[in-house]
Amino acid sequence: MGEPEEEALAYLDAEPGKLRVFRCPECEVRVAQEADVCLRPSLERGLLAATFSCTFNMVQMDGSVCCCRCGVHLFPFDKKDPALLTLPLYWEGKRVFKKTALRCTVVQDMGGTYLFRDKLSKKYPADPEVLRKHHELAGLISPLLPDHDIVVSHVVRYGFTGAHEENLKSISDIDFYRALYREAGATFYLVPFPETAEAFRAMGTQDFALLLHCQKDFNSFLAWTDFNAEYLEPCLMSLWLLTGGNLLFGDWGRPRGSEAEKEQSGLEALASEFEGDTRVATNNQHAFVQLIRRGHYLGYWPAGDEQLSGTVCEKVRRAVSYQLLYPRWLYLHDFPPSQFDNLRRRSGLGGQGFSGSAEDFVVPRMAAVAAAEDKPVEPTCNVL
Repeated sequence: MGEPEEEALAYLDAEPGKLRVFRCPECEVRVAQEADVCLRPSLERGLLAATFSCTFNMVQMDGSVCCCRCGVHLFPFDKKDPALLTLPLYWEGKRVFKKTALRCTVVQDMGGTYLFRDKLSKKYPADPEVLRKHHELAGLISPLLPDHDIVVSHVVRYGFTGAHEENLKSISDIDFYRALYREAGATFYLVPFPETAEAFRAMGTQDFALLLHCQKDFNSFLAWTDFNAEYLEPCLMSLWLLTGGNLLFGDWGRPRGSEAEKEQSGLEALASEFEGDTRVATNNQHAFVQLIRRGHYLGYWPAGDEQLSGTVCEKVRRAVSYQLLYPRWLYLHDFPPSQFDNLRRRSGLGGQGFSGSAEDFVVPRMAAVAAAEDKPVEPTCNVL
C-alpha cells in the first residue's frame, strides 16, 4: 500500500459511531456502506477486502467491474463473486474507493413566505411560524441514523428576484440562521431561485435530498411538475440529478389536514384526483402522479404544525440509509416522461422550462457504450 499505516487503518476500519460510505473515486456515487459490512477487512490479517450484505451502482462488463454512473474501471471481475458483494478496498497498492460521510441535502423552499423580518422594524430574526420550520429541520437527519457519519447541507431557497445575500444582510439577520444550523451540525446556504440549478450542480454527489415547499396555509393547487411548475421544477429536477432519484418532497403549509399521517390510500386518492384533472390550464400534472405512486411525495400538512410527523421522519430515515425508493442511480431519463412530453404545450408560457434543457450532472458513459453495442446495462443493487 502506498500510504502510511495510520491512513490505511482509517480507511479499512469502521470507527464506532462514525459509519461511513464507500464511493466511486471519480463521480462519488455510493457503492457500499460500512453499516452493511458482514466480513470486515483487517490490516493485521492482511485482508484488504470487505464483504457486504448489499452493494450498489456497479456493473460487470467484459471482465471488469465498473461504476454504473461514470463508467470508471474499479477492479477485475471475480467469477466466484457474481453478486459483487466482496469488494477489494485496495488494488495494486492503491485505494479502490473514496470513503466519506453520508451526504444529505435538506431544502426549504420558502416561495413568497417572509423569511426574514426587516431590521429597521426590529422584528427579526423571523416570525414564529417560519422560525419553527428552521428549528425543526436544522437537526432533522443526523438523529435518525445516530451511528452514521452524516454531513447535512441545508439550503433555503426563496423567490425574491434580485435579492442576493449581500443585499439581504443589510435588512435581515442571516447570521442568526447560519448560527442556528451550525449549532445543529449543519451548513446553511441561501439560494435565490434563479440560481437554483447552478447551486446544486456545484455541490458534490449527494446520497439523499429532502425538499419541503414551506408556505403559509392557502388553497391554491399543488404545482410540482409538468404544466404548472415553472418555479419548483428547477429545484425538484436538480435534486433528482444530484441524488440519482433518492429524493423525497412535500408541502408544509396546506390547510386540509395532515396528508402525511394518512395511509398510502390517502396519497393514492390524491394521485387519482390529479390524474383525472381536465383543467389543462391549471393542474394537468401526470409526472406528479407518477412521483406520488413511486413514493417520492410525502404529502402535505398545515403550516401551523411545529414538527414533521413520525411517518415523514421514518420515510426520511429509510431513504437516507438506502432502504427506500431506488438504491441505484437514476438518470434524467428515469424522471416521469410526461415532464418532457409537455414541452410543446408549456412553451406557450414563454419557454420550455428547466426540463427542456436539463442534462445529467455526470454523463452516463456506460449507458452510451451499452447502447452502441446493444447490450442493456442496469445499475445494480446486490443483496446477500
